[in-house]
Amino acid sequence: MRSALEGAGYTVDHAVDGADALERIQRDRYDLVVLDFVMPRLNGYQVAQAMRATPAFQRTPLVLVSAKAEQIGERFVAQMGAVGVIQKPFAPRSLVEVVGRALGSPEPAHEDPFAGLLDEVETGSHANPDQRFHDARTVALRDFGPSVKAAAAAQLAAARETAKPPPPPPATPSVIARAPAASGTHPTQAVAPQTAPSKALIEAAHARFTELLAKDLVPAFQDVAGPRMEVHEEAVVQLLRFYLTASRVAQLHRELRPLEAGLRGNVVLDGLIESVPLGEVFQLLAFQSQTGLLVVDRGGESPMSVTFALRNGRIDLAAGRSMPTEFRLGRYLVEMGVVTRAHIDAVIDSLTGQRVLLGQALVNGGFIREADLERALERQSCELLYEVVRWNGGRFRFEAGSTLPEAQFARLGLPSEGFVLEGYRRLDEWKLIGDYLPDERAVLVRDESVVSALPRGELPLHDQRVLDAIDGRRSLRDLVDHVNMSSFDACKIVYRLLQARLVAPSAA
Repeated sequence: MRSALEGAGYTVDHAVDGADALERIQRDRYDLVVLDFVMPRLNGYQVAQAMRATPAFQRTPLVLVSAKAEQIGERFVAQMGAVGVIQKPFAPRSLVEVVGRALGSPEPAHEDPFAGLLDEVETGSHANPDQRFHDARTVALRDFGPSVKAAAAAQLAAARETAKPPPPPPATPSVIARAPAASGTHPTQAVAPQTAPSKALIEAAHARFTELLAKDLVPAFQDVAGPRMEVHEEAVVQLLRFYLTASRVAQLHRELRPLEAGLRGNVVLDGLIESVPLGEVFQLLAFQSQTGLLVVDRGGESPMSVTFALRNGRIDLAAGRSMPTEFRLGRYLVEMGVVTRAHIDAVIDSLTGQRVLLGQALVNGGFIREADLERALERQSCELLYEVVRWNGGRFRFEAGSTLPEAQFARLGLPSEGFVLEGYRRLDEWKLIGDYLPDERAVLVRDESVVSALPRGELPLHDQRVLDAIDGRRSLRDLVDHVNMSSFDACKIVYRLLQARLVAPSAA
């Protein structure tokens, strides 16, 4: 980075880590600061926070460099006033262009970045397969302010020039640049090169739509055909794909939006997780102090859904549907040691046919205290957030003004910012251990020769609990449920046991 900027005529100071960068910023005056999000001692977020808390540096432009630019760019644009976000790896020319715009370009006029987006999709669906499609951030920001729309417009414009980057390199230190000449006024919009989606993304959405429509139409077609002819779902799917082209589906989507809004309430934000990372969605809602329901759906063979009740941008409660048993409220209460599994089962049996919340029933029955319930609900909500951050696909929507009855009782008021960052940290750990772990259906066995040589008490308590539960019959998924831990915590322990060769996947 330094050589690229110096080659363009800038005077550059280099910091070895975040603390060094902050010391230099406080000691000298700079026209622009380029920050890596991941640095030793202080990360980019902490450095930016410290700068914005100091009046002398509140207007110093920031450009963020990150391998996760798509996930954290909006957070800095909205909260820290970053003027640019660039994704690693990048060409030196791209860095120079972003720095140049940050130091000298005028702010563009505010416009609606989503006007004509469906027309672009319709045109692109019949274009050359090698043509890059426009950014698929199909988010309806109808009720949000012009500054957010301007930021999204800049991202859409930058995406037209940007191809999908290769895997990210290791983190680089921060760079502090001085402009070669007087810098003038600084723009406030985001200059964030984003990865344009491939044609496959549009084709996948088209295929998903026709598959869902075919499931609903097959019974009707069968009624028309009568008992002598069997209607096959795959044949209906192929028929729909032939007659309902991607452009026609886009047109139908546009025409049905008013009906969709009427059925689902005041939906002001709607999009694909693949195109708009959930971290940006949470940041936007927190920055706008929005109140309502953020519903996140993951499709596929095992569809799941999580609803977040927000009040003034903070999370009052998260509720899951069709989620694994590890996310049930009782698991957290048992793990906290405030109630037994038998007590929970007894209360559940007594509530059959009644519309009473389990947590409130446990409090009313004297099994737990209000403070215990609040702690368990907070842990449950946080881990549900960590889980949805891991999802690679699905949809989200925000229904302004809606709420959950349970949220009115809980009113946790959790700030999403720190929990989203923790979710991304966990995501990095999942990537680290994921390649080493077997499939969740795999059975683990102990190496008794190694285990027997290990002194009792050598392992931490939780590690010993997981090791004791490995019996040669339980799969990894069954093991997680049995030890009453989150899959993240249990899999980290299994990873350590595999590394120590205390256990191994069964060869059978």
